[in-house]
Parts: sequence; structure tokens; C-alpha cells
Amino acid sequence: MAWWDESPAATEIEISVFGRGVGECVVVHVGGGQWVVIDSYELQLNRRSCTPVALQYLSRFPDFRPESNVSSVVLTHLHSDHFVGIDTLAARCVAARLYLPGVSHLGDRAEQALLAIAKSERSGERLVGIEKVVHAWRRVKARHPPGNLALPAHGPGTLIVVGAGAACSITAISPLGGLFEHVLDDDHLAPTQHVQLTGTNANLTSIVLWLQAGAHGALLSADMDDSKLWGWGALLTDREGQKSPAGIGFVKVPHHGSVNPEFLSVMDAWSESPIAVVTTNGRRLPDPDHWSEIVTRSNVALVLGNSTPRLAYTGARVASTSDCSITRVDVAAGADTWRTVAFKDFFNARDIAFESS
Repeated sequence: MAWWDESPAATEIEISVFGRGVGECVVVHVGGGQWVVIDSYELQLNRRSCTPVALQYLSRFPDFRPESNVSSVVLTHLHSDHFVGIDTLAARCVAARLYLPGVSHLGDRAEQALLAIAKSERSGERLVGIEKVVHAWRRVKARHPPGNLALPAHGPGTLIVVGAGAACSITAISPLGGLFEHVLDDDHLAPTQHVQLTGTNANLTSIVLWLQAGAHGALLSADMDDSKLWGWGALLTDREGQKSPAGIGFVKVPHHGSVNPEFLSVMDAWSESPIAVVTTNGRRLPDPDHWSEIVTRSNVALVLGNSTPRLAYTGARVASTSDCSITRVDVAAGADTWRTVAFKDFFNARDIAFESS
């Protein structure tokens, strides 16, 4: 049996990324049989049935039980290509806590704000279906204290653990508190104001996650963008003089590979020839010039998605037209490198597009 078909060992980290041109999901084994699901999209099983890609993937492990083995579900931001299926995850993963970006400022009004975003004319098609996020919020709120659900915005240098297991911890290093303070007055926060921030600037409120397992690190970047005041440049400044990611060996490239110059500075500062994985977004992204910059900084570079723009590929350690990548490292074994495999059609033909030596 191939290593990727076996359940990960208790001390083994796994980061699996899924993307088919529309939608993105990251599934992380944090050790001891516990998993963290980051974002969601659905697979069409037949004409009448679909399921979150995370549950379809994890169900192949005989010891996996959704009701007990998923400890956290993280919705990084409120764009529909990242939250389809979130209500099913909340229904089946009954032990999991749900983390949402930015709504902690609202307390009991979080649900009101989410509904206001759903009804807002400014939200656009990318927020269609946000009622499913509200359903998920209600389910988890009934099982866990609300104070443990909404992910607070960060003050300078703060770290919030959203998942931990026998082998690693996953920490949120964004969104930054200053982003909300700059746009909103917390003492007079209204749902309509929250719509303006979260609906029109959702990528700036995106949750960025830092995984650390001994000497091994990973950066899971969701759709974080750059702006004049916020984004990656602000995140680098926020971490100055604080505990920061270092020795990052795995990077989930942000926002489908859109032009993001400050992120290149992040790679230079925090990573060391990582495995870089990007999920495409239709035919526009990743941007070819930006992707080439990422490739030069990476040991392995993988593009996931069925509709890939024209990109320049060089070398045997770059692969495209995949829909799934699986990457593991065993913390206890003392292995100093990650091993990875990418598939062209994981849930059907299982053709391998790339496998590390």
C-alpha cells in the first residue's frame, strides 16, 4: 500500500490541499488521529448527492470518525468558493469548534451581521449562500460556548491556537486587530458597517494559519491579499520582534496565485525552499509572472485545478493540472524533509501528476 493510502501515524503531520478550479479546501492531520478542516467545497457524488471534499477524503481511512476526529473547522473568509459545505461539516463533526474571521467584535450580534452580509447588495455573487454559514454557526453555538467560536482579531504580536494535536499546533496570525480598528469604531459597531468591511474586503480579513511541528513549519495563506495599509506587509510588520514563522517547508500560496508582491517578501523571510501549492481560479489565476517568482523560491511547485492559465514550467519539480496534493512529515522519525504527491484526478482515476523522490 502506498504511504498516502495509509492513515497517518500519531506523530505524522499531513497537509492535503484540494482544488479543481473553483473551490478550495485544506485538511490537516495534527497528530493522534485528530484533523483540522480549513475551508470547504463540495464534490458531486451523483445527480442528487454531494458532500464536502474533506469528508470524502477522510472517509477512506478506516479509523476516521467525523463525530470525534475533527477538532476544528476554520472558515478563513466569507467567499463562497471557500465555504460551500460548511453546514454539513458543522452537522457531522460534532466535536469540532468553528472559527470565523472578524465576527468576535459583534458578540451576540454575530449572527445578525452574517445575515446582513447575506442580504447586502454590496456582497456580490461571491457571498451567495452565506445563510449556510449562519446555519453552521447556529449548530456549533448550540454545542460550544460562543466565546470559543469566533476568532478574535489580533492585537500586535498576539497568537491564537485554533488546532493542536500530538504532533503540532496551528496558530492564527491574522486577521490583524488594527484592520478592524481602522475601519470600525468597536463601541458603535453595527451590522451594516461589518458588511462594508467583510463583504467588500473579505480577502483582507482572511485568516492566515501557521503550523509548527518541532523544526517543521507550514504557512496556510487562504486568500490574504496586499493593500496599502494591510495584508502581507502589515503582517510582516506585526511579527517584528515577536515569535514569527521560520523554516517554513510548506506554503499554500494565497489567493490562487494573484499578484501579491509582499507575499514574496514573506517567502524570503520565513521559508526555506518550500513545497508551494496553489489552487487555480478559473482561467485567470495564478498570474504567470507572479507564479514564476514563487517557483524560483520553491523546491517543489504544484498547481491544482482543471483550468490552468498559460504558465511557464521548468524542471522536474513543477507539476500542473492536479486536483489534490498530499504532503506528510513524521516529527518523531527525525525526517528532515517533507514527502509529497499530487494527483490529476484523486477521487476517480488516481493518476499521479508528481511524486517527490
